[in-house]
Order: sequence, then C-alpha cells, then structure tokens
Amino acid sequence: MSLSGSKQSSTPPILDLSTAVKETASEFHRLFPDQPRKTLDQLTREHSRDHAPWRNQTMQPGSALEEALRKAVYQRDPISAWWPMYDELSTPWANHHSGESTLTRTDFVRLITALKVSQHPARVHRLERLFEDFHLIIDTQKSNVRVYTTFLETIQFWKMKELVPLWIQRIRSKIVLPIINSSTSIPSVLPRNSLVRESPQEQFHDLMRVLANVDLMEPMLDCLQELKATKSDLLMPSTKAYDTILEVYMRRKNTARAMELVQEMKDHGLPPQLTTFNILLSAHLENKDARAAQRVLESLLLTDLKPDIYTFNVLMAGYLNMGEFELVNGFYKGLGEYGLVPNSKTYRILLKSHLKQGHVKQVVDVFCQLKESPRPELHPGSEDYRILIQALASNGKMPEALKVLQEMIDGKKVPVTTWIYNVFLTQYARQGQVDKARRILDRIITEKLPLVDGSINPLIRAYLARKDLDQVAEMTDLLTRYGIQPSSTTFNIMINSTKASGNLEGAMKLYERMGAEGVAPDVWTYNILLDILIGKLVPRKGTVARKGGPNAQDSQVEEYIPMIETLLQDMKTRGIKPDATTYGKLIHQYVILQNMEQAEMLFHEMVKSGISPNSYVFNTLMNGFTTIEEMDKAVELFRRMPKYGVEPDATSFTTLVKGYANMQELKLAQNFANTLQLRSSKIKLDQFCFHTLMQLAQKSHQPGMTLDFFEMMRGRGIEADHYTFTILLNALSQDLAGANSSSRPKRRGNRKIESGLAPESTAEAVESILSMIQQDSQPLNHSQITTVLSAYFHLGRPQAAIEFFKTRYWKGEPKLNTTNCGALFHGLLAPEHNRRYDGIVLNLYSKMLSGTRDLIRAEEEHKRRLEELKVSNDDSTTATSATGGSENKLKQKGDWSGPRGPWADSSASSASSRTLSRPSSPSLSSSSSRPPTFAPRYDLPPVDLILVSIMFQSFSQRQNWGIVLQLWQDVESIGADKLYPFRMPLEFLGWAAEAFHRTSDLSKNTRRRISLTMGADQEQQHHQQAAWGSEAEREEKAKELLKRLWNAHDRMGVQWSYRIYGFNMFESLTPSSSALSSAPSSGSGWDSQPSPSAPSTVLSHFLSGENGQSYGRPSSDIKPSSSSTSENASDVKDEEEESKSQGWHRL
Repeated sequence: MSLSGSKQSSTPPILDLSTAVKETASEFHRLFPDQPRKTLDQLTREHSRDHAPWRNQTMQPGSALEEALRKAVYQRDPISAWWPMYDELSTPWANHHSGESTLTRTDFVRLITALKVSQHPARVHRLERLFEDFHLIIDTQKSNVRVYTTFLETIQFWKMKELVPLWIQRIRSKIVLPIINSSTSIPSVLPRNSLVRESPQEQFHDLMRVLANVDLMEPMLDCLQELKATKSDLLMPSTKAYDTILEVYMRRKNTARAMELVQEMKDHGLPPQLTTFNILLSAHLENKDARAAQRVLESLLLTDLKPDIYTFNVLMAGYLNMGEFELVNGFYKGLGEYGLVPNSKTYRILLKSHLKQGHVKQVVDVFCQLKESPRPELHPGSEDYRILIQALASNGKMPEALKVLQEMIDGKKVPVTTWIYNVFLTQYARQGQVDKARRILDRIITEKLPLVDGSINPLIRAYLARKDLDQVAEMTDLLTRYGIQPSSTTFNIMINSTKASGNLEGAMKLYERMGAEGVAPDVWTYNILLDILIGKLVPRKGTVARKGGPNAQDSQVEEYIPMIETLLQDMKTRGIKPDATTYGKLIHQYVILQNMEQAEMLFHEMVKSGISPNSYVFNTLMNGFTTIEEMDKAVELFRRMPKYGVEPDATSFTTLVKGYANMQELKLAQNFANTLQLRSSKIKLDQFCFHTLMQLAQKSHQPGMTLDFFEMMRGRGIEADHYTFTILLNALSQDLAGANSSSRPKRRGNRKIESGLAPESTAEAVESILSMIQQDSQPLNHSQITTVLSAYFHLGRPQAAIEFFKTRYWKGEPKLNTTNCGALFHGLLAPEHNRRYDGIVLNLYSKMLSGTRDLIRAEEEHKRRLEELKVSNDDSTTATSATGGSENKLKQKGDWSGPRGPWADSSASSASSRTLSRPSSPSLSSSSSRPPTFAPRYDLPPVDLILVSIMFQSFSQRQNWGIVLQLWQDVESIGADKLYPFRMPLEFLGWAAEAFHRTSDLSKNTRRRISLTMGADQEQQHHQQAAWGSEAEREEKAKELLKRLWNAHDRMGVQWSYRIYGFNMFESLTPSSSALSSAPSSGSGWDSQPSPSAPSTVLSHFLSGENGQSYGRPSSDIKPSSSSTSENASDVKDEEEESKSQGWHRL
C-alpha cells in the first residue's frame, strides 16, 4: 500500500488468511533477515560517520575523541569501554584549560544513564564527577531540569535513599542564587560559568520541577514555605509553584489535599489560571473520574478564561482513555466555536480514537490528510506512522503494515523508533510467532534504539505461555542489563501467568516483590489477585464431606476471605479505585458463596459510583440466580442489559439456557433458544453455545434432544468438530448402555428418563459417528479416545475397540494415558465376554507395571542426586557467605530475576491429575535439578490405583483369587503412596484379605502360572512364591488385613468380616456391638457406607468419568458375586495364548 500521492478514498481490501501469511513472510524476511547472533554487534559498529545515528539535532560534530565517546555510549558499551575516553576528554576541564568541546546537555543525560546501569564499585564517585564536569563545560543559561532529574533518578534507581537529601542540596547550590532581599538587584550580566536563570523565581520553579519529576513531595513543600517566608519582590509564591505541587498531588490521587491547595492559592490572592484547570482536568480524566472532570470544566467556563488548544487536547485524550469516542469527536468538532485550530497533537488523538474503534479506513484517511497538508508542522511523524501501522497490523493487514515500514526505511525522512518496532513485536508475540518477535527485538538492539519494557513484556508473556522459564530469565536479564525498571505491566504479566495453575503463593510473592522493587500496583494487579483468591473459594472437585467432619467450603472461606479483605484494604489505602472488572470479581465471590443479596447490593453500589456494568457482571449475576433456581430474576437481568448499554452475548444466552436445564426444563430451554433467535439478530449462536446445549441434554439423559441440537447446529452452517462428536457419543452411548442393561426405564430421583430413541437407531447413529472419527485424519485427545473406546464396548464390539486402541498406540498422537488403558481394561473385563480377553489385559498390565517400576527407580535416583546437590550447595553457600563481600551483596541486590526468575515456581502449571508421582515445588534452579527425561520400556503409561481397582473389582467378582492376590502384592511392592491418586482405597484391604483366605486350595503349579502370566521374571517369581506362604500364614495375613481395614473404617471391616467368615470377628472390640452384631441387610440404614460388592470410591469416580466422560460399562452393570465358592486359575495358559493371538506379543 502506498500512502504517497493523492488522498486515498478507501482502504485496500483485507487479504485472506492464506495470502496474508504468505506475503507477510516474504515482506518480513526482507525487513528482518536472519543473521547469526554473533555478528549482530559487529555489524552495528560498521556505520560510517556520515550516518552517525547517535547524533541528534542538538549535537554538533566535535573532535574524534568526542565522537568515539558519543558512539560508545549510544551503543551501550560497558563503562570499562567508554569511561577511559571520557576521562581523557574531561582532563582539560578539570585543569581549567579552555577546550573546544561540543558536548551538550543531551550527551550528559546519556552519560549519566550509561553510568546508571553499571555495577561499578566507584559509580557514586563517578556520578559526582559527572556533576562537576557538567557545570564546567555547559555555560548556556537554559533550564537544566532534565539533567538534574536524571541525576536524582539515578540515585533513586540505585536505592540509595540516604543520599537523596545530599544531592538535592548539591543541585540547589547550583540552581538557586542566595536569597535576595528587596533592596538587592539582579546583575544584568552573569558570569560565563554560571548556570542559573536570570530570574530567581524561575530558579525556584526549576528546582520544584526537578523535585516533582522524581515525586519528592516534602522538599517541594519546603520550597513553597521558603517562598512564602521570603520578603522580596523578586521571590514570592506564584501560580506556577502551586501548579507544580498540585500536579504531584493529583498524580498521587490525593484529591482532597489538591483542593485544599487550590483554596490556599485563592487565599494568597492567586486565582487559578488556565494551567491550573488543565492540570485538574488531566488528572481527573486520567483517574477516569468523569464527574469530577465535568465539574472542573463547568468551573472553567464560568470564569473569564477561555480554553485553549491544550485544554481541548486534554479533554479529547482523557475521554479517549475512557472509551467515550462520541465525546472525543464532539470536542474535535467544537474547536471552531472557540476559534482554535487543531495541531498535530489533536490529529494524533483523533487517529488513536479511530484506532481504538477499529476504523482502519478513517485512520488511513486522516493520515493522508496530514501527509498532504500545506502546514509542514502537521506532516506525519514517527508516532503518526506508529498509529497507522498499529491499525493495519491489528486488523489483519500485516502485509500493508510491513509495506509502510519499508516506505519509512526507504524514505529516511521519518525515523523508525522503538515503539514502531514494538507494534510488530507485540503482534507476532500475541499470535504465538515468538521467533519473529525475537528477531524484531534483535533488530532494536542492533540499531541501538532505546530499549523499553514494552519491547520485552510481550516476549515475557509469550515465553510464560510456553512455560519456557529459561527464555523468561533471559528477558528479565535484559531489563537489568539495560537499566529498565520493571513496570507494573511486567509484574502483572508474571502474576497473571500463575492464574492458570492457581498458584496463589507464587502470585503473592510477586506482589510482595513489587513493593520491594518500588513498583506501584495498579487496578489490573489487584484484579488478577482477586481472581486467583476468589477462584480458591470454588468447592474443590472430588472432595467428599464426611459425616461430622468440617465442611470443605467453610474451611476455604475461613482461609481466603480475610486475604480478600486485606487486599481490598490495601487497594483503598493506595487510592486505587475499583473498575468494572473489580466489581465483577467481587460479585462472583458472593455468587460462589450463594449470597445473592450481597451480590445485588454490590451491583447497585457499582452503578451508584458511576461505573457502568459490563456483560461479565450481568452474566455472573445471572449465573448466580440460575444456580439458586430464581429464573425470574435472571430473565429480568437479561432484559435490563440494553438499558445499561450492554448487549447480551452468547454467554448470557447459554447462562439462561443452562438455568432452565438445571431445573429439568430442557424443553423450555429449547423454546427460549428458538424464540430468542427469532427476536434478536445480535446474539449469534456459535459452536460453544450449541456444545453447551448438547452437554445439558446429555447430562439430562435426553439423547434425542442432543441430536436435535446437533441438527440445529448443522442447519446454521456451524461445522462440527471432534468435541461435538464426543458429546454425541457420550449421550448416545449412555442411552445404548441403558437399553442393554435393563428393560426398565431409568429414573433420576422421581423423574422417569425417556430417551425417545430405539436401540437400533441409537446403534446406527453411534456407528456413523465412529466411522466419521476413524476417517478423519485429525488427532484425537485423550478424552475423545476414551469416549470412542467406551462407545465400541457399548455397541458390543470389543474387537473394534482393540483395533482402535492398537492404532492409537502405534500412531502415538497423543501417547495413550492411563485413563485410555483403564477404559480398555474395563470393557475387556466385562462379564459378558466370559474371560475371553483376560490375557490381553494381563499382558498389557504386566508391561505397564514393568515401566512403572523403572520410572519409580529413576525418580528415586533423581531425588537422591537432588539431596546430594542440595547438601553441596549448602556447603558452598556457607563458604561463600564467610568469604564474600559487598560485591556479592550488590550483585544480589541488582539481579531481580534470579537464575530462572522469582516466578519459576509460581508460573509453572499444576501437575496433571494422572501423573505417577506427587507434584513437588522446585527447590533448586540449576539445570541439574530438572527431572531426567525417561522413556518407558514399552511406551505405555504408568499404572495407577484406579487401573488396579478396575482389575481388583473384575477378578474378585470372578473368584480369581490368585490374580487378586498378585495384584495386592504388586501394590505392596511398589507402594500405594507412589501411585495416583496416592491414597489406597480401603476396599483393597478387603479384597486382599479375601484373596489370602480363598487361595488355600490353589496348587503350587497354578500359582507359578499366575506369576508367569503377570509378567514376573524368575527372581520375582521366587519372591512371590515365598510371599504366598503356608495356609496358616495366609490365614494370619487375611486377619491382619481385616484388622487394618477395621481400624480405618469399622463398619467396612465388619462388612468384609461377614463376607469372608460369615460372622463379625470384631464383635468384642466394637464399641456399639449391638449395632454391629448382626449381618448387614439392605434395610439396615448403611446405604451411605461403601459396600464390598459395589464399586470402590476411586473406581466409582473413574467410572463417572472426568469432564463428563463415561468409561466402559456403567457401574450398574457390575453384578455382585457370591463369596461362598472359589475358582482356580486353570485357564491362565489358554488366556495367554488368546492374548498372543490378538497380536499383543509384539509389544
């Protein structure tokens, strides 16, 4: 796209995605060629003197030594490279010899900044020397506010607060003449080496401006008191002095003290000037206090003062920041009423307004007007080009944005700044193209442009998303190296990275570090922390409340509510006003606690404070009302949304539909969806909405309605994906399983569940979906693999399930997990298969068990090495602390990131719920502390307790006690605490006890065959044979296990005692023997306790599935088995041959 020549009437068409990517790649590689990192610095030093990028308009060419110094400082050479040149150059000044130096104030600012980032032990002494040399060489009577501000900022950056008063006095001695009495006159000619301004009043103004720039309020107030106490016509309180202090008060959001200061001005006979009103307007609008800004503007219009172009620019910029685009355009059009002409700042605000609204055409039109303007001062500058490039890049026109950049580089009229490169860097980092973003950062460094936190923060965010902490540490090292103070945005990005894993401890550590680094948190910081804390109030999944035990959510409330209150108090103390997001989070807190009265009160408080609620607030409130089944209030909120200028979105729609579905009014939900679609064209049902509807129908056991929603989805042209088919499979498979398991209709509570589908049609639908999934080449995730396996078993096609499992195993995309294997085991061990596939299950189990043992050994070895490394590190730390000096402490103070950053343990995601070992927090940051990469022997997932529970359940029902006993010995040898979920179900003790009791009639040869089938080698066979022991030893072992069970759960122990022995062996030990002396019956009132014949708690959790999935057969299919007979394992050899015939020997 060319922006030269005539005015463009319209923007170029947006390229489609494929073309845009192709053209962007070609343009990108031409602008940012790939170069070895080693040559980057060498190439930047080959610039000729004619194109010296370090010399700006205020710098006059000087001697070769000055040019070398200027170049070295610009290129950020270390202090050891440029200080010797400066030392040689400044020698004539120290000896009071006249020199011909042409160094300027800008040069000294860069010299101070270069010294600021150094860690040289004598840096304070060298800073003092720069201060004295500056006053020897600079002899023009101009304001030195910028230079003095840089001196004080350097002292503050070094965190040397004790030196600040000394430096203020040093600057004061240079900037302010002695106090002048009324009889004293100012000399008409000042000495050549005097830097003071001619007017003492201006000198005080300069000093107060320096103090204001570094936010030192107390010294500023001292200066004001000195002005009040001075009896001189040349030195007195002025509006400018008050305005300077007023600006700092408003920056600190201390509005009350600011208003007192304005009243004090009036008391001293100093009426507020236009600058005063401009300061108040700017501060109120920056704080997004539109009402206060309106009052100030009304007060201004009541005076004789007339707003100038700066006033209008302040108003336009402030309302632009609040998103009030109509007011921005209104003030722009009102310039003519006051006879004002827009300047470049006005047009720039207008460009930003169009940019925020996504009006690319308007941005291009205004830009072309500026380019063709007869007024040279309006011609686009670097910032205008940045806005244009931002508009193009953020609206899918990256090729055009790159062409604009190429035009800037070729034209050489407008310099390409860091902020222009940052537009491309941010866009590529946001899209996940981190390599391209890193190339742009390298170019910024190569061209020696100023490096700002906006160049690094996007990459920090991208690397944190990838969990690449090494690259994050490299980015934070750049911040330290170039003296960039981490901003609140930097910390917010890192705190936000802890939200996904819910790492509250890591987030609070980063929050505390903000205070230690002197970085003030903003409203975004508190919103992130509130989000994490309020998320902790959500009832924990899988938590089972025991009778008489503490309520899980009560303990969460006691722990986290005080933290939320402390955070809000801290927010109030800092003067940070809550925004719509803050109120939304707090409303969400009361919704979680189901305190809708407080949630409504907070909503009204939000509206009363002038903050407009957004869709998130409305949706959260609606969700709360639907949770407590007050649908009338939820619908009323839905209807009131347009009144507040908020349009209902897809989430609003799905919230209401979900509420109707939770009330078992799925037909009403469907009618609501249809009616809403007919009346409102603004709410477009997307794929997520239909998935929600389908899931609600599935959970309500309405497969027919699930299919209806699916057809509605297809009718609207929305493509189905694997997730869609997964929901369909779950719904139809549940219906098919119900039809196969019993002819009686199922009931949920008192409600009869009617599917509305014939078993034949359901089977055909499932077959069709499975066929579509098999033909699709896209990879499936673990949940979808489990669903497909369960569907095949529901159809009565175990061979197809085996073939599907084998195909996914060999593809390895993704690698099968333990849940997938559990679904296969559960289906193959079903009673209807008559033990036909037991060999496959045992073969797979033995290989998984072997890999699990290897993995545990590798982890134990790794932990041993970590302990040795920790001991050696402690020894070396002790030795270092005994011999280390101040240099080591200085390094620790300056390095805020650490070897892997302070968030190394806070941004890491939580461990997967089906991992082998417990997740542990990293204690060491060295590379040797990382877990070694370990490949399982058969590339199969590790065994967990849920998988073992499936096998315990199945083989105990068939009386295969030899295999049950072998499973128990496997669990004992490995350790249940090393297998997920790291807590052994109590049923294991009962099954093992019964297995020891029932194995008395198994021959030695049979036991050997069982060990062989379970994959044991000769050494393990010998150990296992010895473990079986004699009949008396086995009986003693059975009673010992029952005692363990009884100690852990007395009623369960009694139940298993009746099951195994037919009587209560703990009757004499039971506290209430009368209640437990008789055998339990169906009407005994023990329904809430686990039953030996029912699936275990862990197994029930597995069968119910994660994320609404169904694994294998439903638990209702499991038939209770008789405990009076036993059966040996004589068919093990045949089963082994059966497993080999299925092809599993290849594993």
